[in-house]
Amino acid sequence: MTDPAAAIAQLIALAGITPDEDELQAMVDALPVQREAVAALYRVPGVRYEVPCLTWNAIP
Repeated sequence: MTDPAAAIAQLIALAGITPDEDELQAMVDALPVQREAVAALYRVPGVRYEVPCLTWNAIP
């Protein structure tokens, strides 16, 4: 597996953004939480499609 810090730095560089070391480290530290959040979207009961559509009923 690629080093997460190097992969993030490369993607950020491709976008033309130059974060300082503290910002880059914050992104690396947040990566596991973000990956878990994305995975949680696919664990929603009843999701049949690759792109889940969540609904909300405004009237209780």
